[in-house]
Amino acid sequence: MSWLAWPEQHLRIRASYKDGFRVPTFNDLYYDRIGNRELDAEKASQYNLGFTWNNAFPALSLDFLSLTVDGYYNHVRDKIVAIPTMFIWKMMNQGVVNIFGLDANLAASFALPADMALQLNASYTWQNATDRTDKTSKIYGDQIPYTAEHAGSVSASLENPWVNLGWSLTAVGDRYTLPQNLEDNRIDGYIEQQLSANKTFRIGKCSLRLQAEVVNLGNVTYDVIRYYPMPGRSFRATVQVTY
Repeated sequence: MSWLAWPEQHLRIRASYKDGFRVPTFNDLYYDRIGNRELDAEKASQYNLGFTWNNAFPALSLDFLSLTVDGYYNHVRDKIVAIPTMFIWKMMNQGVVNIFGLDANLAASFALPADMALQLNASYTWQNATDRTDKTSKIYGDQIPYTAEHAGSVSASLENPWVNLGWSLTAVGDRYTLPQNLEDNRIDGYIEQQLSANKTFRIGKCSLRLQAEVVNLGNVTYDVIRYYPMPGRSFRATVQVTY
């Protein structure tokens, strides 16, 4: 449900509750060596409370400003997760997991001279996802594997009559590779940046879009999955034709 609490400021408050389940996929059950035919369906009770606000400030050349914030609590039973074993990963049920989280998103659009526009976006996620299966277990209260407590992103794009430019930054906090939150199981967080430039041409009834990108601008060495390092700085070119 939602409520327009302040019509003049376009402030809307929303709340929801959902009780559902997710059955294991075919790959979860039967994928070679990774699948687990003993998996149970994942069941969850989900609570959400948040608000959205948007407005414009023409005097500041601000065509659009939007803020969205959501807080949530999920109580998950038999959560389906991929856990690394000695040599391979294995799909398993995680017993009981409590997830407290917050998602925040900010977006803005500025009108600039010479038919240009600046788009800004920022997002942040806090997620405390902990095992709550057995109070006597060593992993009780620990963050579940490969789930960062903090993550966020920032992006900016400049639209203009010549070449559109873009920049983005993604940041992910520390994670743990195994259910027990030991120092030996920790993977460092990382920050990755990307640059892009694109131009669209009209050719008769066709549209030709050329784009060039620099991925991992800072040539950062990091792992999303332990022992599987991501590529360093790379360059990518894309040509797209639309009829």
